Amino acid sequence: MDLFSGPSVPLNETMATETIFDQIPAYLGPMEDYFALLGKEVRLGFIKFKGAWYHMAVGSGPAERVFAIGLGYTIITLALALYLNILTVGNARTATRAVRNAVRQQLLVLKVCFLVIWR
Repeated sequence: MDLFSGPSVPLNETMATETIFDQIPAYLGPMEDYFALLGKEVRLGFIKFKGAWYHMAVGSGPAERVFAIGLGYTIITLALALYLNILTVGNARTATRAVRNAVRQQLLVLKVCFLVIWR
């Protein structure tokens, strides 16, 4: 046996492969029908959610525009909150001033966006 090679396995010998279902205990067998129904509902719900998300992301109506603006503001708010909580822990006074200025600027941008949407 060489130092750099692993254990040798004959080519005609097949290795048993276990699936995740082989690890499920036998006493859960009668519950399989209920889990199948639950899995089907979860799958169908996810497909409906994916379709609605795609429609909101790609559409061009007023509801889709409001969704895109709201999603953008949510992401910016989360990023700003992370920035203020992680990087400016000891500097609360300047953080408050920065938040106040950012909110004031974003309200101005929001006013312009609403004017553009409902024109």
